[in-house]
Amino acid sequence: MEEKKHTPKTFTPEEFGVSKSKQERLRVTTILENERIKQGVTLEELSEKTGISYTQLFQIANLKYIPSFTSIYKIAEALGKKLVIKVE
Repeated sequence: MEEKKHTPKTFTPEEFGVSKSKQERLRVTTILENERIKQGVTLEELSEKTGISYTQLFQIANLKYIPSFTSIYKIAEALGKKLVIKVE
């Protein structure tokens, strides 16, 4: 399946009207999606590395689905990034 090219996304919490927890997950998801594009990793490749279905990754990439922290962790790891959650 050929993947459409798209420009890096930006995230504005006000657009979504969601809780702070979901806002933070969307913010991190946006960062990771832009990193995926930068690295040239396809959703199919990311699906193979994470075990997350292509369909779900497509929805995540297009901000149609808010992933769990577990999914975010898997995506970050597959992209060679470290996810750090800090409590102050």
